[in-house]
Amino acid sequence: MAPYNQLFFFPTIVTTANLYTCQFKDVDVDLLRGEIPFEKVMLTPQPYLMFNYSIPSSLQSSPEDMGLDSTREELERQARMSIFVVQSAFFPAFLEHLATSFVRDSCDWLEVRLNLEHIESLQKDNKP
Repeated sequence: MAPYNQLFFFPTIVTTANLYTCQFKDVDVDLLRGEIPFEKVMLTPQPYLMFNYSIPSSLQSSPEDMGLDSTREELERQARMSIFVVQSAFFPAFLEHLATSFVRDSCDWLEVRLNLEHIESLQKDNKP
């Protein structure tokens, strides 16, 4: 099969901004002000992450139109799109990792594996 028959397109935003994940306990959120005390959060730098974008209903196809079941899981899948967000200094390493992260199973589905250990090694090797 010709290589151009196996192209994949991934929605990706490349940014010069530093990326972080924020971990906190839900009990630490002030429900009246919607704030979390800074000392109660753990910010962790990330080279890249995935953002689940809510697709406007006007752009969603119904599962029936696509020949799919109208299960809760399928409706959720139709309502969201995962978008990669990559810190620009890590973009080359991200592309390399993405190129080697595909696993093809018997159903011919593709899966991207972005594991924490690999992210940590990228952070050590590619400090921006």
